[in-house]
Amino acid sequence: MENVDSTSNPNRDIQTDEMKKDIGTVFKFVLYNLIIYILKLPYALFKKSITRLGLLSKKGLLNITGSGSKWPFLSWLKTYLLDFMFDAIIFLAYVVGYPLIVLGAIYSTFEGVDLQDAAGALVVSAIGLYFSPIGISIQRDILQLLILPFRKFIDWANKPAQHMDMNHSGNIKNNS
Repeated sequence: MENVDSTSNPNRDIQTDEMKKDIGTVFKFVLYNLIIYILKLPYALFKKSITRLGLLSKKGLLNITGSGSKWPFLSWLKTYLLDFMFDAIIFLAYVVGYPLIVLGAIYSTFEGVDLQDAAGALVVSAIGLYFSPIGISIQRDILQLLILPFRKFIDWANKPAQHMDMNHSGNIKNNS
């Protein structure tokens, strides 16, 4: 097989101004996505959960009486668990969690815990709480994957059984 590489000298190619510029751009891109984006991701997930909770509230989707599904309880349960509960936990983790961490640190100093230890626990707890939306989102995704067979069954049950070669009256067609 013939070598189709037209590069004559890789050392010379790396030293070109265009290649140096490309390497700098790629380096910035990689560092941003490895460090900065990971730091911004939990807050972005928090903002998305607020948006989804707002839409649920405006549309009234947690009201089971408005369900037009054949399985209203299952539809409501899916909406409650996947669309509401996980987003509510993310929301409450930030809104309630941070004040509780501060109050816990203050209370622990009154109970005789060293101020340095209380401050260290406060910082570690705040960092853990900041990254909690990532773990909660992973749990939501795993639950969605686990219930996928049930959702596929419900979709299958809503559609006519075309794979069974049935006619519109429900009888099996006779191919002979």
